[in-house]
This record gives sequence, structure tokens and C-alpha cells, in this order.
Amino acid sequence: SSTGKVRLLTFNGATRAYPLQIKVGGAVVWTGTTPLNANAFDLTFPATTGNTVTITMTAPNSNGSNWFSIFETQIFGP
Repeated sequence: SSTGKVRLLTFNGATRAYPLQIKVGGAVVWTGTTPLNANAFDLTFPATTGNTVTITMTAPNSNGSNWFSIFETQIFGP
């Protein structure tokens, strides 16, 4: 199936930014740093077809830790 948006709620998102990479299937669709936000936020990208969505932290977070926690994740179609 095809997806074009991931919604995340991260641990300490209001004070901690996370450098992430998102893949749909094997294709990298988003690379960047999450916004500082206490609520869930959306990461959008061109609609991509794949059976899996992989979210990877690519470097230490803004607190200098390699620790990463996602409280909630939603995957949306295009």
C-alpha cells in the first residue's frame, strides 16, 4: 500500500529533538530532525508504496543521548 504521512508522538518532544530517517519499503522518504512539540506532529513526504515503514534515529538526540522513544505512531495514505 501507499503512504505519504507519518504522525509521531515522542518522549519529551517539547524539549528534545530527534534526528530521524523514515523508509517506506526500502526507499528513504524523509530525513531530518523532529520539531520541538509536546503534541503529536506530522512528517509528510511524496506518496510511496511499500509493505513496511521503518523509523530510525540517525544520531544522538538534542540532549546528547542515543535514547529514543515513540509513544504513538500513525501511518496515513496519500
